[in-house]
Amino acid sequence: MHDLTEEKARSAIAAILRYGSLISTLVMALGLILVFLRAPASFGPGGHLGSFRTLFPRVIRLDVAAVAELGILLLLVTPILRIIVAGVAFGL
Repeated sequence: MHDLTEEKARSAIAAILRYGSLISTLVMALGLILVFLRAPASFGPGGHLGSFRTLFPRVIRLDVAAVAELGILLLLVTPILRIIVAGVAFGL
C-alpha cells in the first residue's frame, strides 16, 4: 500500500512539473505573439511592473507586459507547488 501512495505522489509531482512548465511556456509564447501583433511601442524598455492586484485585469485586457509577467510568475510557482505536494505526500 505504501508503494502505491509513493507512486501516486511521484506521478503528481511529475504532472505538476510537466504541465506547469508547459502552461507557463504557452503563456509566455502568447505574450511574444502579442508583441509581434501590436506596435513595438506597447512593450519595450522603460516599462514598470504592475502590482499583483492589477495583474489579472491587465492580462484579461491582453496587456503584453502583463501576459509576460504572468508566464514568468507561473514558471516561478511551479517548483514551489511541487515542494508543497512533496511535503504533503511525505506527511501522509
